[in-house]
Amino acid sequence: MKNNRTLRASWLGKNKRNQSGQALILTICVISLAIAITLFAFLSSTSTSREIARLSASKIDINQREDVLMRAILHKTAEGMIAGKTWDSILNGALSEIRASTYINPNDLTVLFPGQNIIPANLADSTVALSAILPGFTGAGLTGLIPYAGTGGVSSSTSGTSIRPALLQYPGGSSQENIDRAAGQDPVTTPQYLFFKSIYSPGNASTPSLLSPSNRWGALSYPNIRFGLEHPGDTFIARRVWWSIPVQFTSSSGSYVGTYSKGSQQGYTAQTVNYILSVYDFPSQLPIKVSGSVNAVIGQEATSESWGNTSTSSTGNVKIDGSIYADSVQLSGSSFTGNISARTTVNVQQTATVGSETFSDNTYADLGTRETKDTGRAIGAPPVSAAGDGGKVMLTALASGDNFLTSATTPAAWDLYSRPYYRCPVRIIVSSVGPVSGAGAGNITLKIEAQKSPGNPDALIGLADPAAGDSNWTVTQYSKTDGTASTTIPNTNGALQFTTTATGDPSGEMSLLQIDMSKLPGLVGLTPATMYAVYVGYLPDQPLSTNGNLAVSLSSTKDLHLFTSGFSIVTKQRLYFQEDFNQVKLTNPPDPDPTQDQYPPTSIYAQEVRYGVSKMMPALNFQGRLDMDQSSTSTATQINPLAAASGGNTQISFSQRQYNLLQIKNAKMVPPITRLNLLFTIEREYTQ
Repeated sequence: MKNNRTLRASWLGKNKRNQSGQALILTICVISLAIAITLFAFLSSTSTSREIARLSASKIDINQREDVLMRAILHKTAEGMIAGKTWDSILNGALSEIRASTYINPNDLTVLFPGQNIIPANLADSTVALSAILPGFTGAGLTGLIPYAGTGGVSSSTSGTSIRPALLQYPGGSSQENIDRAAGQDPVTTPQYLFFKSIYSPGNASTPSLLSPSNRWGALSYPNIRFGLEHPGDTFIARRVWWSIPVQFTSSSGSYVGTYSKGSQQGYTAQTVNYILSVYDFPSQLPIKVSGSVNAVIGQEATSESWGNTSTSSTGNVKIDGSIYADSVQLSGSSFTGNISARTTVNVQQTATVGSETFSDNTYADLGTRETKDTGRAIGAPPVSAAGDGGKVMLTALASGDNFLTSATTPAAWDLYSRPYYRCPVRIIVSSVGPVSGAGAGNITLKIEAQKSPGNPDALIGLADPAAGDSNWTVTQYSKTDGTASTTIPNTNGALQFTTTATGDPSGEMSLLQIDMSKLPGLVGLTPATMYAVYVGYLPDQPLSTNGNLAVSLSSTKDLHLFTSGFSIVTKQRLYFQEDFNQVKLTNPPDPDPTQDQYPPTSIYAQEVRYGVSKMMPALNFQGRLDMDQSSTSTATQINPLAAASGGNTQISFSQRQYNLLQIKNAKMVPPITRLNLLFTIEREYTQ
């Protein structure tokens, strides 16, 4: 019995020890399992975080690449369209310039890391061909990189039509497109040819309701871009030629598929994103526009008088309805309701109010200050801005400087497009001028070229000089060779007279060709409605320095209401106004709004303008727009756009000048001759 109890006791003691060991082992196993689970979770989390980081890096890298590429495409398009390059050249040039498929030159990579398989940090490096980044269309007979064109009759993408700009019309449709392609002027592969021909189609639902006579310009909404040429959404008279550019970057690490836990993929699925590249072809329409390498002094006269409050409800000398633009602006006080913008810079010299904001110095453009102010204003550009602020905006003026006032010895396509000389149905070309003498003006010889049936004043392309025997023109020679003091130019019925100025300054007197606007249409066989633009110039294909001692003056200009297509005069000579100009309203104005222009749309472009041909000091009351440019004969570093001089070259005092400057808001009110500008923009297309 004792042994049994002992045995029993002994057995029970051993069992307890076994249970304790098992518990310890179980505890260790549980802890180990917990550690393993925790470690697995940690590693899994680390793997997931790494995958998320890689995915985020790919997205950021791709967005940055898209942004840089779009800027390159914008500038390459501007260069290429002027030069007549193909889309293949333009787009491949942009892709290659920024190394769109790899940030580092592969040859450099091999030299730096020979024999090593290096993966760059930029995950959107792609091994695909450059053309895969821009997957445009390649129709029958087409090769290379070609974006979708926003024009009917030219192959175009149909996606996103409800949110895209209005389609334009290619004259003659697909049949004319094929003819032009066969002639080496393919509007699909070369943007210049599409730009030179496409116009709005009144039949399209999205076309602007009000168009200019040739359907060239419409009343569009100014885009929501950072460059504040106008307020976003404001009426903007323009033609918008556009293309849709699909972009698809891929990751060098492959496409991201599956769950994060697989850890086998590090890439980002390729996404196609559409960008809209637009070229706004627009006429001068702002109250004040100054071009050239001069500072436009805005807000103050050279004699220190301030423009003051320039709102249309003010009682001051200067009223401005709209925005102001110059290549370079010096803002010197006053207040403005519209924007002030520049191609290069706006330099604040004195505190000014623009819109509802006050600008006292140039810190408004500082990084951080600009963004802080953005949070407190509505969408769009700030009241003061430069073209460079936005990055994806580029503005250029065509036929600037001397080119605007002259012809070309051998005109190219851009000359016919942008130089006013080729848009005038009447051209008075002076070939010789006798010297001014005490006896009178002396002799003059000139030729008048006149189209028999002029087209619309807003046609895209002008006409070169007529060839010998051209039946569409009349060419007539006139001369005064008697050397007397008589002002009569024989056979002109008083439409043209030749005399001298009478400024009272013997050293400043000039020979003066006088043009009677009431008689000139009959002389050239046209009506006032079809004689909408006249060019007058001595040696028109030569620079302004060759003008000789010749000036031009206009008479019978007070009542121009019969010029229902408007009237413009362009001359490389000095121009004198002898009387009031355009003071009678149209019988049926295109814009019935009494606050807008109801007079014939007119424009005057000359090397220099003076008021009166004598030493008398006139008062000046100006309504319209001021559009100025710097010529080769000017050495000025700044310009006061409101300055005006009498016939004797004496400045008219500020108190004697009144200005009511209005922006054009109706496409039919654009004058026959205007400065042409191109605004290039590129923006991402959002479908939702």
